[in-house]
Amino acid sequence: MTLGYPPLQNRPDVVSQGNSVVVLSALTACVEAMPTTVAPQYIWNGEPVGGKHLVIHRLSWACTTSAGVPSIFRMVYCLGNSVVTQPATTDTLTTASLNGKTYSGKIGMGHTATILNTGWVSIGPSFETIISTTVGAGTDSYTDGGIIVPPGYLLSLACIATHDAAVGRFAITLDEVFMENRL
Repeated sequence: MTLGYPPLQNRPDVVSQGNSVVVLSALTACVEAMPTTVAPQYIWNGEPVGGKHLVIHRLSWACTTSAGVPSIFRMVYCLGNSVVTQPATTDTLTTASLNGKTYSGKIGMGHTATILNTGWVSIGPSFETIISTTVGAGTDSYTDGGIIVPPGYLLSLACIATHDAAVGRFAITLDEVFMENRL
């Protein structure tokens, strides 16, 4: 086991090992205010302590059901600060391989989970639609490994919008790697 994450120019080596995926959330309604202690969507690292970390490279959100009115959208996240068990509100895990291999990791996904509010952070650009049909509108944030979810930790996600009628799906591009935990 090698500890430490390779530089980005070595990412193809990591992807070729089969531990790189895009995780797709269930459809989730937007919220009209910054969340506090309820995560509209979450990704949980189900690895045991000492296991693989989730190194997040990209967070995306795409509107799949129109708000019906012009709206402004913004992604936010909250990374927990301790090991937790997976919340009871689980969703079927949907992944897209980055190298053609079947994902066999221990990620969990779900929605409407009660969390410890360690601080919600705005990420990526906000965007405004000036038309009432918002289907297909989306936003991306390339974190290039700037968010790391240790084993047993929870990453909460939300899309804040002017109107909560909009529904969308998150896509989280990540690598699972062994790293030294410096917490």
